[in-house]
Amino acid sequence: MRHTQIYRHYSKQPTLSLSRFVHAALVCQQALVCWRAPMTGRVQALACKPESIAKNEDLRLKHGFLLAPFAISSSKESSWLPADFYFDASEPKGFQYNEFALTEAEVDSFRQACTGQPIGTFYDLAGMDNYYATQIEYENLVQECVQHIRDGVFAKAVTSRAAFYSQKTDFNILAAFEELERAYPHAFVCLLSIPGMGTWLCASPETLLSTDSRGFFRTMALAGTQPKANFASEKEVTWRQKEIEEQAMVSRYIINCFKQIRLREFEEIGPKTRFAANLAHLCSEFRVDMGNTNFWELPSVMLELLHPTSAVCGLPQKPALAFLSTNEKHNRRLYSGYLGYVGEDAMHLFVMLRCMQVIEKGMILYAGGGIVEDSEPFREWEETQHKMNTLLNVVR
Repeated sequence: MRHTQIYRHYSKQPTLSLSRFVHAALVCQQALVCWRAPMTGRVQALACKPESIAKNEDLRLKHGFLLAPFAISSSKESSWLPADFYFDASEPKGFQYNEFALTEAEVDSFRQACTGQPIGTFYDLAGMDNYYATQIEYENLVQECVQHIRDGVFAKAVTSRAAFYSQKTDFNILAAFEELERAYPHAFVCLLSIPGMGTWLCASPETLLSTDSRGFFRTMALAGTQPKANFASEKEVTWRQKEIEEQAMVSRYIINCFKQIRLREFEEIGPKTRFAANLAHLCSEFRVDMGNTNFWELPSVMLELLHPTSAVCGLPQKPALAFLSTNEKHNRRLYSGYLGYVGEDAMHLFVMLRCMQVIEKGMILYAGGGIVEDSEPFREWEETQHKMNTLLNVVR
């Protein structure tokens, strides 16, 4: 059930650090999200009672976080985390809380926990394992995918894999989040720790959709990948036909979504090279003025059409998804799902890429790549490793 949201600022303590807010959330057994939007330097966090997590009905909710795994059949199955408690590192004098969602005792318990030592136990999925493909297994999967494309089953599929890495003995999840936030200013950096979902870190370069206070809707087609280190600047990047066509497929997918809803008034910018962390991508941006088109339901409608996008699934969607469901042996879980903050007059949802799940004494990293007819299995294995290195270069 949705809470009415009336916020009060609790500022009896002189200052409040992110680590103390995180500690309080864990001590009080709250679901926790910390994030930093691209190019803002503004770290925010929210906490909510696990029983407050609801299935999303639409995108007209206010002040919370939206999250969905890869494998959902409808956007209405996404998880909505209301900001029962909210922290903004740019205003560290206390926290905000939703007085209609919380009792005085719950607020007081959270306040007391904020004054304790900044330690706590993050949520882990006990016994939750996954399948880790070897290089040979992954290259065979890519080759099988290429054969399906040549047989006309689909035009593109995005294969992925999971890999396990041990943690350093002094590994600290919150410190890793803060290091990612500093290392990748252009990415959406997030730390999740939620009962039933576990603990995750991500540094995603890809917007799924966004809106702003002026009423503009945006989405992007991001595809094609090569190491950034090979080039001195974005202008010097050269692209193979395989990568150009892969990115063009994603752009056509978005345009076809617009056509399905008879939306003709949109602006396309690109494609152009975009650096993201240690990688270079091809990117096109699409913009719609929802005021001029009088289409204020566009975010909810497009979310339903876009996810899972051709950049994380394939084209056509249904046969590509059927191939992945049958042939990928690991569970993607939150990888290639979506996540992001929804505010009172704006929202920004990202594709859950460059991510890892933190488990006891280890971490599971996920990465994939778009496969088309001329894809080379060894290059595709290398691409997944480059993508995993986005996080590994920082946290290990």
